[in-house]
Amino acid sequence: MVASESSNNVTVAGSMVPLLTLGIPGAPPDAVILGVLLLHGLRPGLELFTTSGVLTYGFIISMGLSAVAMLPVGFLGGRLIYRAILKTPYYFLIPAISLITILGTFSLKNSVADVVIMLILGTTGYILKEVGIESPPIVLGLILGEIAEVGFVQSLLRGTADPCPIMKLFENTLSKIIIVLTVLSFISPYISIWWKRFKDNRATQGESHG
Repeated sequence: MVASESSNNVTVAGSMVPLLTLGIPGAPPDAVILGVLLLHGLRPGLELFTTSGVLTYGFIISMGLSAVAMLPVGFLGGRLIYRAILKTPYYFLIPAISLITILGTFSLKNSVADVVIMLILGTTGYILKEVGIESPPIVLGLILGEIAEVGFVQSLLRGTADPCPIMKLFENTLSKIIIVLTVLSFISPYISIWWKRFKDNRATQGESHG
């Protein structure tokens, strides 16, 4: 539990680097933060550190201070919280968490519709997880889908004078790097599967010859 939660907390700060500099969220919470930044007219990149430097650096410093503040909480209260949760029966724990979630959703806008949407989306996410479909890609797609569509259309409009407008997407060096990384991330699972099968076949052949 300690190892998994430590790695989970570390990824939050690390994924903020590409979010604030390139606008690429590395985790579903970062996608939500990106959506909030865009709603307030703040676009990730160099402009975020120059025109809105006070807000950006304050955000970074607050994350560092929160990480430091978590140390005494983890050392002093971690075991107590763990024992309290472990000893609490499920028929008390689950309704309490559900009630707090509903109250938190309702308190944002004092709207029952938000609670209904939360329940529908929560149930849908649970069903998708049970059938093997993870929720983080869906969250990233919902947040980044509109941004990617707008950027794609703008690139095609800028390349209308070219013989092949789609090649406008490959002119930027950063775009080429991102495309290569996307292709590598897509084929890497298949490469690992092929390599594992190749090693297993070699091991089987070696045993048969032996």
